[in-house]
Amino acid sequence: AIFGVLRNLYKNIRAILTDKKKSLYKRVIILLVEAIAVYLFFTTGPAFFFFAFAGVFIYIFISGRQKQFNKLQAILPTSKNRSMAMGLVEVQGKVKAKEDGLIQTPINSKKCIGYKYTIESIKRDDDGDKRYTTIHEEMHCKRFLIEDETGSVEVDAEQLDFIMFPVDEQSSGSNRRYTQYVLYEGAELLLVGKASLENDPYVITYEEVKEVFGLAPVESVNRSNRLKPLRTSMLLYLMAFGFLMGMILLLTL
Repeated sequence: AIFGVLRNLYKNIRAILTDKKKSLYKRVIILLVEAIAVYLFFTTGPAFFFFAFAGVFIYIFISGRQKQFNKLQAILPTSKNRSMAMGLVEVQGKVKAKEDGLIQTPINSKKCIGYKYTIESIKRDDDGDKRYTTIHEEMHCKRFLIEDETGSVEVDAEQLDFIMFPVDEQSSGSNRRYTQYVLYEGAELLLVGKASLENDPYVITYEEVKEVFGLAPVESVNRSNRLKPLRTSMLLYLMAFGFLMGMILLLTL
């Protein structure tokens, strides 16, 4: 039975390598995922099926703020500040501080509009691998403006989430890891939130119904959108592969 599985795997690999409909990059990624799946299959036995199925289930059905942001960002049209309508909106532009709207970061005291700062404890498991547990998290952000070619709109930063922000500074010491993510003035960002009136001008705030108010670098959003179809197909492929391999192993035991 195992010989038959390996023979089918060889045929599958050969088919992927000769599939000219997929780019070389996609074919390499698929083969890499399959190799990892095979390794896990032979090292975990029948449990691999349950791990694969549970992993995909969690990814698809368990929602989070970043997942909600990504979902809405993919379907919302980008609004121009001058023609914005009330309600859920997506806007894109450069951020600008209001007067006296700059603060300092915890690490290296950099001037910025806002930051997210975390402290994690570092412990090692029985295999010597590091495990990180968040013991402190704080976020401070001043009100700011986001500008496009048509004008600017104010953002009330209360309950704002930093999505896909790169690490700005990170250091370790005394079994602690310190990390900060920073919103700098002039950065090109994409914002999803609720547009409402506040003393005539629009202001963007937290959207209670969809539970979304996220800010992400445009470059990170574009990269995530390019890889989304590939990630989805990889997860579905892994789930199907795990199911078939797990069932084959169970039947041969």
